[in-house]
Amino acid sequence: MVHQLEFERQAEAYRFTLIQGLNDLHMNEVDQAQDRYESITNGAPSRQRIEAALFDTLPAFDFKRPGLAWSLEQQTVGLAAGGLGILLAIGGLAWIATRRPRLA
Repeated sequence: MVHQLEFERQAEAYRFTLIQGLNDLHMNEVDQAQDRYESITNGAPSRQRIEAALFDTLPAFDFKRPGLAWSLEQQTVGLAAGGLGILLAIGGLAWIATRRPRLA
């Protein structure tokens, strides 16, 4: 579950950065006077377009997979509970073994 949440956190940070980049392109590359649909040319509305090469300047999503240390750090309570359960099971088995009568 923590890996899913980490993926969502990184994806949301990427989405925010991408939208900011698109907003920046729109503010700096599009002339406000040409940012309106005014006529139809060959069946498509005409308005100023941004060159495709400018979109290459936007970052690509690059998920950074957390390492083992991060994963274990996120599960300290679960690992402690599991370890305690194992110790209790071993202690219980040892207690039963000492209380059981031995067969000759």
